[in-house]
Amino acid sequence: MGAAAALRVAMVAGESSGDLLGARVIAALRAACAPRELQVEGVGGAAMQREGLASLYPMERLSVMGLAEPLARLPELLRLRRDLLQRFGADRPHLFLGIDAPDFNLGLERRLRRRGVTTAQLVSPTVWAWRPGRVHTVARAVDAVLCLFPFEPRPQPRIFSRTWLRSSTRHRPGMRRASSSVSTARRR
Repeated sequence: MGAAAALRVAMVAGESSGDLLGARVIAALRAACAPRELQVEGVGGAAMQREGLASLYPMERLSVMGLAEPLARLPELLRLRRDLLQRFGADRPHLFLGIDAPDFNLGLERRLRRRGVTTAQLVSPTVWAWRPGRVHTVARAVDAVLCLFPFEPRPQPRIFSRTWLRSSTRHRPGMRRASSSVSTARRR
C-alpha cells in the first residue's frame, strides 16, 4: 500500500501574535499526523514559515490599524482575499484555519465554506463585545471556533448555541505555551 496522501492545511495569520499561535499549531499538527506528510500554505510570518508554512504573501500586508490605513489599503486587501479564495477554492485544502484577523478571515472563510472547504477560526471573536447578533456572521463563516482560553466558551455557548456553531478549547494543541508567548509579546 502507498503512503497516505498529505494533509493539506491553509492558514492565514495577520499579525505577530497570530504568527506565534500558527507556528504552534503547525508543529502540533506535524506531530499528530506523522508519518503522514503535512503541507501548509497561506499567509504567515517568520515563526510559521520556520515550522513549514509556504507563505504566499508577506503577513505584514494584512496588518492594518486605525481607520485611514485600512481604507487606503482596501483595494490591496480585497485583491489578496480574492487571490486566496481563487487558489484555495480551486485546489481545496482539507482545512482552512483563520488565525485572529476576523475582519480579513471571516469573509474568506465564509466563501471557502460555501465551496466545501472545512473552516475554523482560532482566536474566538468576542461576539459579546461586538453585539451578540454578529455571531451569525461567524456561524456562516466557520465550522468551529477554537478558543484560546478556558473561560472563553463559558459566556459564548449561549450565543453560539443559537447557531449550532461549535466553540471549544479542547482541541488546542500547544495553546497554553502559545498563549503565554502571546501575553509576553503583548507586554513588550
